[in-house]
Amino acid sequence: MNTTFNFDEIIDRRGTNCFKYDAYRPALEWDDNEAQQRASYQYWQQASPSQPYEDANNHVIPMWVADMDFRVAPHILEAIHRRMQHPVMGYAVAPRQYWQQVAWWMQHHYQIDPQRGEVHFIPGIVAGIAYAMQALLKADDKVMVFTPVYPPFLSLTTHRQVCVPMSEEEGRFTVDFDLMEQLAPQCRMLLLSNPHNPGGRTWSRSELERIADICHRHHLIVVSDEIHADLVIPNHHHISYPTINSTALNHSITFLAPSKTFNIAGLSSSIGYCPHSSPLHDSFMNYLDGWHIANPTLMAIEATIAAFSQQSESWLEQLCGYLQGNIDLMRQHFAQHPIDANILYPDASFLVWMHFKHLSHEEIRSRLLYDARLGFNDGKDFYADKSFAGHFRINIGCPRQVLQEALNRITRVFPPA
Repeated sequence: MNTTFNFDEIIDRRGTNCFKYDAYRPALEWDDNEAQQRASYQYWQQASPSQPYEDANNHVIPMWVADMDFRVAPHILEAIHRRMQHPVMGYAVAPRQYWQQVAWWMQHHYQIDPQRGEVHFIPGIVAGIAYAMQALLKADDKVMVFTPVYPPFLSLTTHRQVCVPMSEEEGRFTVDFDLMEQLAPQCRMLLLSNPHNPGGRTWSRSELERIADICHRHHLIVVSDEIHADLVIPNHHHISYPTINSTALNHSITFLAPSKTFNIAGLSSSIGYCPHSSPLHDSFMNYLDGWHIANPTLMAIEATIAAFSQQSESWLEQLCGYLQGNIDLMRQHFAQHPIDANILYPDASFLVWMHFKHLSHEEIRSRLLYDARLGFNDGKDFYADKSFAGHFRINIGCPRQVLQEALNRITRVFPPA
């Protein structure tokens, strides 16, 4: 009989060295006024631990950093607890079971059948992207990105980015393939967010085929970040980039991880995949080995083995259903209380992209942070030139009570449409 998991549980994460809650300053750097920042920090610290989301006037709800506020699946915590009973915690080595579970998960969830030597531990996907750039690019090579995009794609400064702005059409991002074709000859690599962050697009097969064709003809390496691949909302489907065709397989490196899916990002365990058939394989793998990028930490090993197991399937199915419920709640709320904003709901992930209209960017962020007491990601950080105004990203990977409070605050500080 399947266990029912309680995603409605409210867990106080403050004081746990939690970046989302304890690293208050990044969320408050929207404003350069230090007095306002200090006042906001005082508000941030004043929430009652017993009722952390009920003080609508004094508590900032952090809905920015992309981790969830849900308890880690019990079988993953149990695996970590078992290892902690041993009194020695020396250097770790990933056992055969680690690689077997990684391969099993890739086969069952991405339709990739990795062979020995085709997967490599990576401490994090952003680090993996940096390694790929350093291993495979020359100093003057340029890197293409579809914007808006996950900010670290833009802040990796080893190479210059060439941006292909996307359009918002019918609540989804679309790629300007004509512009991509025009700019591709300038570039040597495409950083692909798949599913896309922000916006949560699961790219269609035809879109990925067109991306693969353009990159093949113009000799671009594709680095596919698939960290949100398992968080697919019901009735949507993720397609892993290297499964498109042999061309895509052999000009790409794919990164995946249990971190977002199972809310274990603090354990730093990711995987890089590149097949033996690819001309990129030896250069990339030798670079990683040459820099002694070798093994996960002890707890990352235990957590990954447990996460990438059949035991996780029920928990993940219920999680994705709960995220669907949060999306439904948000849709219903704004149908009943419309505001002047476009909202892009995700096909995958727990990240919603909001475009507030007819107010200055500074007015929007001031209302969100100082009036509504909500910490969102500033949309300008998702564009290379920071010129795109009015957009903010909200993390809805939280208990429904928290999301409802956040939605109520938004409608209190923004006029109806």
